[in-house]
Amino acid sequence: MKKYCLLYFFIIFRISLYGQELPTYYKDLIYSIKENNFTDFKTLFAKVDNINRFIPENLEKESYNKLTLLGFPCAYKRNKIVEFLLEKKADLNLGVEDDYYVYDALYSIYQKIV
Repeated sequence: MKKYCLLYFFIIFRISLYGQELPTYYKDLIYSIKENNFTDFKTLFAKVDNINRFIPENLEKESYNKLTLLGFPCAYKRNKIVEFLLEKKADLNLGVEDDYYVYDALYSIYQKIV
């Protein structure tokens, strides 16, 4: 009976994770943001299926904080990438999944415009 219970919970756990796994290119995409490599970012961006997807803040280990693709360049102050994502219609109204607000880069861009 114990084996069946464990098997049942394992199956339910795997079903709950279905569809939540990120495509592998996101790791390279986030790396290009951190390294401020706009050329690589644009190349990798062509593969993005959902510009407003929440991505774990730390792809190397379990992370509860999740940012949108716009949140990462904002957190690292990569204004050129932020502008690019805004042109591609990234949703400004999405913060991060835990409500920690990181869109400071938008304010610096706004200051340049005004």
